[in-house]
Amino acid sequence: MVSTAATLLPQPGSTVGPYRIVEEIGRGGMAVVYAAVRSGEGGFNRLVALKFLAPRLLEEPRFVQMFLDECRIAARLHHPNIVQVFEVDRHGELPYLVMELLQGITLSELMRAGPLSPGHAARVLAACARGLHAAHEALGPDGLPLDIVHRDFCPQNVHIAFDGHVRVVDFGIAAARGKIAQTHSGELKGHLSHMAPEQIETPKSVDRRADLWALGVTAFEVLTQRHLFRDQNQPSTIWNVLHRRIPSLDDVRPDVPPALADLVARCLSRDPADRPATGEAIASELEAIASAAPDGDTAGLVAILETRFAEELRAAKALASRAADAPARAAEVPAPRGWSRWWLTVPIAAGIAGIAGAIFMTSEPPGIPDAPETLAATSPIPADAHADAGALEAELPEADAGAPPVDASTEEAAPPDPPRARRPGRARRPGRARRPAPAEAPSEFLASPYGD
Repeated sequence: MVSTAATLLPQPGSTVGPYRIVEEIGRGGMAVVYAAVRSGEGGFNRLVALKFLAPRLLEEPRFVQMFLDECRIAARLHHPNIVQVFEVDRHGELPYLVMELLQGITLSELMRAGPLSPGHAARVLAACARGLHAAHEALGPDGLPLDIVHRDFCPQNVHIAFDGHVRVVDFGIAAARGKIAQTHSGELKGHLSHMAPEQIETPKSVDRRADLWALGVTAFEVLTQRHLFRDQNQPSTIWNVLHRRIPSLDDVRPDVPPALADLVARCLSRDPADRPATGEAIASELEAIASAAPDGDTAGLVAILETRFAEELRAAKALASRAADAPARAAEVPAPRGWSRWWLTVPIAAGIAGIAGAIFMTSEPPGIPDAPETLAATSPIPADAHADAGALEAELPEADAGAPPVDASTEEAAPPDPPRARRPGRARRPGRARRPAPAEAPSEFLASPYGD
């Protein structure tokens, strides 16, 4: 039986491998993302993001494979303009990947905040082109090309950090050699309004030039603040991509340099053979345009981010501060599992056992002998049934909090005659009851507050 999401997903303050969870920072259809910190000697702290598969998808093998494909693909990509993945692991049943924590905004958020100058837009788009080119050129462990195609490049999947650094993110539906989860016939993945015509017509045969089309659509929308193909419904959007006349960029925005308008027009050629050959070629042209523009420097872009997104910048700094304090705050609270609660378990268990023994002695009417079955049911659990606190702690994830009491039917029954012969023995029972309590009692105090 698949566990509930509450027990599978980590909670703030808990640990996942060497990482301590700070807080949840994002939740989507396929994944949940947390900010986490890894601490080390000499005050070392690394703030990272942990991306978990959504627990409800564990029963869907296809989605699990898609997530694992993303992990495998992202782990092979190493470039300043692609989000960095450090490792892939599992937390119980849930796979997760550890990646750099991105603190900034998406390109779509920047677009909604106001138009960008041609110089700043060219600078951002050049970084995107370099990130896409790095993915297209990535090699597998065998030294052969992985043939990665992002297939979902759009403004939502471009991240701009507050220092102006640009990264392409989310290779969750990328096409690549060696993928396990494959696209079904007739199935479309990605944002329709940014798909290349060949991606709509023959989705299994796309190559890197489909990403260059999507880069051209993104460039047009960034510079004009309007959608190029998106319509009120999917059929209309698909028709627009396949047949609508594509306006010239400088007709919509006259201040765009002719070289930039020409480059965008070539990216938006419906014949893939007429598009630029590589993202590297596009990046070189865009960087030349940005360098020639009076406002194409990164410092100007950073100033725009600080002005338009001051609240988001303060939130990012507050998160970094909470992450820096996380190891110190965690040290103040006993760990939820392991030997660190041994010192607390013994006095609590002994106290409960003592109270139970006192109630037992004061509640029995004097002079009335116990029947043999009553004696068996109330006799202490044998000494070998008492669990060491550390061993009990390790068994908690598999234990059922509502487990029935230990079967006492194996206890040696008291002789029925004479009935008073058991009375002297009962005087010693309170002393025996003051030993550590049976396994059911400590489990109430040792149960982890974070779930299994």
